[in-house]
Amino acid sequence: MGPVFVDTSAWDAIEDSGDRHHAAALRFKEELAQQRSRLYVTNFVLDECYTLLLSNIGYTRTVAFKRTIDLMWASGILAVVHVSEEIERAA
Repeated sequence: MGPVFVDTSAWDAIEDSGDRHHAAALRFKEELAQQRSRLYVTNFVLDECYTLLLSNIGYTRTVAFKRTIDLMWASGILAVVHVSEEIERAA
């Protein structure tokens, strides 16, 4: 599998055991890890995700998730695309 863009609903399904897609999301996460897929996300998606997770799973778990994101970014597993005004207009 090639590069994968991960949206807010996917991150939420992975982190929130109450999400109806949680089990499927965990299986897909393992598949991506085995294939060492490069993941992509935007800073806008991360902002939206942190807000949603705060509501769904609370502060402590959201901070832990943020630390995981930082580690994934630092290790090169995850690329964070920062949406510029130019990209936003084009979209």
